[in-house]
This record gives sequence, structure tokens and C-alpha cells, in this order.
Amino acid sequence: MRITMDLQQGAEHNTMDISGQADGSNQKGRMTSTSEGTLTNMVVAGKMYGMGDVRFWTSSGVPSAEAHRRVGKYLVKVATPTKTARTYLAESLGEFDDAAGQSTTHPATYQGEAAIKVTSTSDPGYWFAVTADPSHRPLEAHLPGADMTFSSWNAVTPFTAPPASQIYGG
Repeated sequence: MRITMDLQQGAEHNTMDISGQADGSNQKGRMTSTSEGTLTNMVVAGKMYGMGDVRFWTSSGVPSAEAHRRVGKYLVKVATPTKTARTYLAESLGEFDDAAGQSTTHPATYQGEAAIKVTSTSDPGYWFAVTADPSHRPLEAHLPGADMTFSSWNAVTPFTAPPASQIYGG
């Protein structure tokens, strides 16, 4: 599956693009923040690889010289991600539910696919669409200032670990 998010809050602009298996066993994500830089995470075969730009590392408290040495290299740790694509999905729909309150449901067509659109009765700026089939796969969620799309269900090519030349040695 693939999840993309675009969030604008004042001068802060955040984007997220996560692809891979919904259970987090194989995925790659890129998160960018105006103030905190860019981080790319990848999970392959039980290892998590993380690569950030200078702004990401320095905003995380890494001294400038060390931050520059890390650019273009992945740091590796044996772990599972704290947030999988499924976690982002659950959190996003939970936030929608908290913010939207009561809602209405009606049939819709989304990118040529039969869908169900759920819209907040108190604020039509809150809505999400799911497929009309029994799986009810999420297609898109919209909150004021943020759009999130869900696509490529069961269609993302598995990721492979980065080559040794891209691994940071410290």
C-alpha cells in the first residue's frame, strides 16, 4: 500500500510518503518538514535503515560536523518500526473521528472506483472515502490543512536493503 500526506499549518509544511506492506514488514517512507528537514526510513528483513539530511540531523541534536558525515548514508538498527503504514492509517482515521463528530455516509465514485464517502455533519471540510466493496479499503481522508491518500494496495514492489556503500559506519 502507499500513503501520502500533505499538511500545511501556517508556515510549517509537512509531507509524508510511505509505501510497502501494511504490516510494516517491508516498507519505505520519506517525511519532510519545513523546520526539521527530511528523513527517509526503510524496513527490510527485520532491520530499520534511516537516512536524514543535515537539517534533520541538526534539528535532532546531532553536532553539525557529525550531521554532515551522515548525509547520504543509512544508519542501521535491528528493530521494527514504531509506526507502520497500518498505524498511520488507524491514527489518521481516529483523528478524523475525534474531529468530525457525527457524520453522513453516501455513495460516491473515487478515481473511477465505487466508493463510500463519509462527511462530518458539523464541518464538511472533514471527510474520507473508502471502497464500496466489503474490504472498505481507505482511499482518501481530508481534514482542514491536511490531505491523505491511500493507494497501490497489494501492488508495491518489495524493497531491498541498501548496499554496504550506503551504510554509515560511524
